[in-house]
Amino acid sequence: MRGIWQLAILGAAIAAVVLVVSGFLLFEHGGKSPSASTGPDQTSTISYGNAEISAKAPPKPVAQGGPYQRIVVIRPKDKRSGVPIHGAKVTIQGEMTSPHYMGPLYEKKLREVARGEYEGPYTLVMAGDWRFVIVVTTKKGDTSTRSLPVHVIG
Repeated sequence: MRGIWQLAILGAAIAAVVLVVSGFLLFEHGGKSPSASTGPDQTSTISYGNAEISAKAPPKPVAQGGPYQRIVVIRPKDKRSGVPIHGAKVTIQGEMTSPHYMGPLYEKKLREVARGEYEGPYTLVMAGDWRFVIVVTTKKGDTSTRSLPVHVIG
C-alpha cells in the first residue's frame, strides 16, 4: 500500500512540474502580445531560469539557403554575475504559431563557436509566424528557457 501512495505522489509532482513549465511557455510575454515586446526576428525579452538568454535569428540571403533558413545565435549569461555561460548544452526547436499551429519541428543542438556563444542553422518549412524554443542546460544541470519569435516571408 505504501508503494502505491509513493507512486501517486511522484505522479502528482511530475504533473505539477509539467504544468508549471507549460505555463511559463504559454505566458512567456507577461500578458502582452508578442508584437508589443518584439518585432520580427528580434530578441525576445524574457528568460526563465538562472540564465539571461539573448538570441537572434536573422534570415539568410536567398543565395545561401533562402527565406526559410536561419542562423540562430544564442548568448546565455548568468543572471547574477553576468558571466557568459560556457560549455552548456543549447538546443532549439521551431514551432509555427500562425497562420495555424503546426506543432514542434525537429530539435537541434547548437555548437559553441566562441566562449559563451552558440550558433547553428535551422530550416523552417513554410512562411508564417514561428518561434524558436531555446533551452540552455549548464554543466551543473541548471536549465533555462526562452522563446524567440521569427517571421518568415516566403
